[in-house]
Amino acid sequence: MQIYSQGEVDLNVFEANLDFEEIQPHQYNLYARFDINGVVHRTEPQISCSKITNWDVSFKFKVADVNKSLFIEIRNKMHPNARDKDDEVVGVCPLKVGSLVINADKEEMNDFFSVFDGNNSRLGFLQLKSRFEPSKIPSLNEVSREKGQESQ
Repeated sequence: MQIYSQGEVDLNVFEANLDFEEIQPHQYNLYARFDINGVVHRTEPQISCSKITNWDVSFKFKVADVNKSLFIEIRNKMHPNARDKDDEVVGVCPLKVGSLVINADKEEMNDFFSVFDGNNSRLGFLQLKSRFEPSKIPSLNEVSREKGQESQ
């Protein structure tokens, strides 16, 4: 199933692999922050799961200057009212240009998180793709599932 039914030609896909093997298996409230051409964006809602190891993270985003440095930063929300700068950074890695089309495999349990700017305009989405068997995949926040909307 193709996620975007139109407009793939206009989008660059930036992909990154994050290794969370060293994170202890207890409750984390994770979210992603993106530095896109010097402007920081963050995912909403937060990614909640009991154990995270070896996630493939891909972010599809239209950007004019692909030479700008891009990175993804995964943070742990230490307290519901805490500001981003007070949260623990649990993963940082650069993004690189990849394929223009991301396909969703029903066998691999894909989840998508929209990324918005300050005006609530949809900028793109974050894809978390597990390498585990379905029975071993952590439960992700149901509110964040937008596959049905994105594929229409």
